[in-house]
Amino acid sequence: MKTFVLASVSLIGLLAGSGCAAGSSAPNDSSVDAQVVEVIDGDTIRVEYAGERQSVRLLNIDTPETKHPDRDVECLGPEASDYLNELLAPGDSVRLEFDEERTDRYDRILAGVFKDDDLINAAIARAGFGIAAYFEPNDRFLPPVQEAQAEAESAGRGLFNDSLPCTVPSQVQEAVDEVDELGTELPEEYEALEESAASAAAAVLLAEETRDLILSLDPDEPGIHHRAYGPLLGPFERRLDRAITTAEERVSETKGEIQEIDEAREAEREAAERQESAREEVERQKAADQAAEERERNRQPAPQPAPAPAPQPAPAPQPTQQPAPAPAPVPQPTQQPAPAPAPAPAPAPQRTQQPAPAPAPNNGSSGGGGGTPNLGPSDRPAGYTHRNEPTNYTGPRCFLPGGNWWKPC
Repeated sequence: MKTFVLASVSLIGLLAGSGCAAGSSAPNDSSVDAQVVEVIDGDTIRVEYAGERQSVRLLNIDTPETKHPDRDVECLGPEASDYLNELLAPGDSVRLEFDEERTDRYDRILAGVFKDDDLINAAIARAGFGIAAYFEPNDRFLPPVQEAQAEAESAGRGLFNDSLPCTVPSQVQEAVDEVDELGTELPEEYEALEESAASAAAAVLLAEETRDLILSLDPDEPGIHHRAYGPLLGPFERRLDRAITTAEERVSETKGEIQEIDEAREAEREAAERQESAREEVERQKAADQAAEERERNRQPAPQPAPAPAPQPAPAPQPTQQPAPAPAPVPQPTQQPAPAPAPAPAPAPQRTQQPAPAPAPNNGSSGGGGGTPNLGPSDRPAGYTHRNEPTNYTGPRCFLPGGNWWKPC
């Protein structure tokens, strides 16, 4: 506070010496000459006059912050300081011209700074490193600063340069360019489609983030970026909305194309799997058939179990074999001596020979009671034929006793 008082006294003395009293309502006549000591930032310098060093805040111009205690370094803040250093080197002579209020709350002198009749306040705006700012009631240098800012906007300088990465126009342009680079034709290769989809999604995200930045800029908030682009915010937002729509359409188209390819590939894969399964089944069947044929060729007759012998009836117990009795000799009919021929009678008619009398019926014995038993066919005597057996013999027959067996006589 003591320094501020001394500075005010010195300034009042200088103004009195030039014929102007402190607090005069005629600011055009209020000016002092000073010498540059150093540049503090883009809109503040330190000067020396009447043996005193004072900080001077340039009127009606605001540049990005570099040394604000509550804000980060803003875009182009260092560049604005460097530019002011180019305009005002230490030791340069300048003229300070004042408006209605001579100091601000930080005890800095408020002035328009002239070098060789060039208004440095306007030069900063013309280069695009500051914007016009009205802090009432001081508006003496506002018109020339506004005119310089319009020139910078038109030329795209500094804060209005869309090729400087940190500026809002640059961020808007970058987001729009990301969408434009997607092109209008979809690639044909699957990998290129995937890259295109990823690029489109990234473009949507960037455009949305930039739009959020635009919507957050409030001209009534502190900070140069809130106030620098007021008239441009509407056009910026509309450009970003169009870019977002275009990028979202590209994402949808690309993903749809990818899905079609995926479905076609899946169908091909399933068809290939079915074909492979069918081929494998054919191969398995072929191998099974070959194995069966090989087994058939190499098969040895399997040993068959020997059939169980048919059960033989147990032999009936035979009675103790007794020597079979010798067959009784078949009694031969007693040969009767042929009767002696009778004396030949007178020739008489030949008597018809009568057939031999049939044997007596089988009654178990010969007609004389001592005959041969009546034997059956299973007891065939040697050389005899049973009377029931068919035969072509028509000659005389000699029967055994019983009348069943005969032989030619």
